[in-house]
Amino acid sequence: RIVTSDSATSAVTASAGKTDAAHKLQQQQQQKWRLFGYRFHDIGFTASFLQLIGATIFWVPCIFGTPGVYPSEDYSNYGPWNGAYWLLQVIGATFFIISAILFMLEVQPAWYKPKPLMIGWHVGFWNMIGAIGFWLSGFFGFWELQGKYQLGGTVLSTFWGSYAFLIGSYLQLVEAVNKHTESLPF
Repeated sequence: RIVTSDSATSAVTASAGKTDAAHKLQQQQQQKWRLFGYRFHDIGFTASFLQLIGATIFWVPCIFGTPGVYPSEDYSNYGPWNGAYWLLQVIGATFFIISAILFMLEVQPAWYKPKPLMIGWHVGFWNMIGAIGFWLSGFFGFWELQGKYQLGGTVLSTFWGSYAFLIGSYLQLVEAVNKHTESLPF
């Protein structure tokens, strides 16, 4: 049989394609999990990293707010406690806001073109609504006039922030289960 250069090239290309596919499959099977690493060029990694920093900072006021840790009402100097409690809550929530914005930008083709039909965009959107609630809770905590406005503001915004984060977390689970879908089913 006589082999022309075109058929030889096709045969080599076909075998190279099979080799590349087999090589990619082998790489995927041999991929090792890492507990620590960095990919700051990836917007999803940066958003997750900032959310981790925010959660670490936000955790401190949660400990200070447990019964028996925060001083009683007859305590005379609340300045350091307010700084530790409310300021750290505002700083942690600011990291949450930046992270949520990055999660929304991750799925958008451009910063000014939102993609509300993509579930990943909604994860970022609801997390941002929750982060704004947590940020406002810290803001109301600094309010000097103790009373119904401060208590109502902190309680309402904390509830709203928690509920919005719950929605965002559920949508993130739905996104993880349906890994290859591009948009919402409606």
